[in-house]
Amino acid sequence: MGWNIVEWAEKVAVYFESGNYVGVLFLVAVSVLINLSQITTFYSTHKKRRLGTLSDLKNLDGIDDRLKKLIESEINVEVFYLTHKLKLSSLLINGVLALNERIGEHVSFSHILRCSRLAPDLTGLDELSFRIKVKKRDYVYAVYNGVLGMTGFLLGFIGFTYSVATITHSSNFDVLFISGLILLVSIGMLSQTTPVVSTRIINKELERLDVVTLETEEKSL
Repeated sequence: MGWNIVEWAEKVAVYFESGNYVGVLFLVAVSVLINLSQITTFYSTHKKRRLGTLSDLKNLDGIDDRLKKLIESEINVEVFYLTHKLKLSSLLINGVLALNERIGEHVSFSHILRCSRLAPDLTGLDELSFRIKVKKRDYVYAVYNGVLGMTGFLLGFIGFTYSVATITHSSNFDVLFISGLILLVSIGMLSQTTPVVSTRIINKELERLDVVTLETEEKSL
């Protein structure tokens, strides 16, 4: 993959021995960013090979019909992952597609994908009063990430802005790097709140559709 692990590990060891822990964090962060595309490509290639293997197995002569259905299910899972970069069970994929058929005209599919990260129970989707329930731990997780993420973002932004403004007067690269790292982590934490937000958007649309359906039924009476 073009990443010399031994050389990289030796550099990390040198920074550790010198007590330069900021240098270690910087080296790790830069190494991951530089090789992120290669890592992603490697994993995607592995998935495509697995998909090809499953397709070949499905076309084998004399294979049991029950086993063929399982292989088809696995193929759907792999195709969905390669398309949307999201690993879901076959059952949840069916629910996601059914939900998109119901609200897809007014709600972006990206909201449905974010909601699916919570692994919601989509049974009973055809019922008029259906709503997606968010578990308490998911709410707590979202609030935790939202509060800490916003706090960290503000502190990181202030620190990063101050470091850039005073970089010509003082050597504060450590503060610049740490505040930049805090910004990235905070943005990552804030992004973890989006599944709950998307779920609320979906539920509002389901509620609106219910009202429209009831009004239509009343007019037809």
